[in-house]
Amino acid sequence: MIIVAPGYVEISGNVSPFLSVVTAAAGPLTNLLLFGVSYWVLETRRLTRNQAVLFYLSKQINLWLFIFNMIPIPPLDGSKVLFGLVQAIF
Repeated sequence: MIIVAPGYVEISGNVSPFLSVVTAAAGPLTNLLLFGVSYWVLETRRLTRNQAVLFYLSKQINLWLFIFNMIPIPPLDGSKVLFGLVQAIF
């Protein structure tokens, strides 16, 4: 099956549910980390206008990427995290 999605990762083989969740959550959690760093820089540093625009855009883009990727609809990462957690619990 061919899926056209930038950054798509397919987890195949005999992988434990925990490893599946960790692998699927790595991308969205990176977006969340970058959002946090941008937010922190904007709140604690004096920036030039260009720097403030850069960090503001980084903050907004990474927040929306995190939210979008965690929607539990295949082939997004949120579905892999959700299904992996359900498998691990049950």
